[in-house]
Amino acid sequence: SSISKYEIHNIEKTFEFISAFLVLGSVGICTFLLYWVGIIIVDLVGIEKFEVPTWGIVGAISLNCLLDALLNIALVVGIFFTSPLFMAVGSLLAIPVSTLLDNWIHHYLLPIPAYFGVLLIVIGFTLLIYSDHLIDKKQNESNNIKNIQTESPPDSMFTKYPFMDCLASSISFKS
Repeated sequence: SSISKYEIHNIEKTFEFISAFLVLGSVGICTFLLYWVGIIIVDLVGIEKFEVPTWGIVGAISLNCLLDALLNIALVVGIFFTSPLFMAVGSLLAIPVSTLLDNWIHHYLLPIPAYFGVLLIVIGFTLLIYSDHLIDKKQNESNNIKNIQTESPPDSMFTKYPFMDCLASSISFKS
């Protein structure tokens, strides 16, 4: 049996997805295994004294670790479904969000030029979304032209559900 181009593309994307999690896991394991060596050396040399943290600090560190893991998972999933550029620019939106939260929670006001920078970040992300929309629109128009040229109905199940392409070769329809 033959494998369609769509199935090969899905296999490649799935492999990339799993590889990204393997890299994240490897970084986590290396950090866990090797980070403690530095703490022990710094304590023994006397540069910094190691103290056992209180339960409140352990809770805060654990919450920070959990949120960091969720951020990394969300970034990998976001890159899988969009693109690295979109996620990199999108992660910059943390700056305007943190500015709003600082203002709301701590009543901290930024200097006026900083608000200009926040506005530029939001405008840049908006332009990125708009350019993606234009690219998708152009690709959809191109696909519609290809569908018309191949004389397949644009609403057939094989164009709506590309994973069914493998069935197209084994099923024959009588006119």
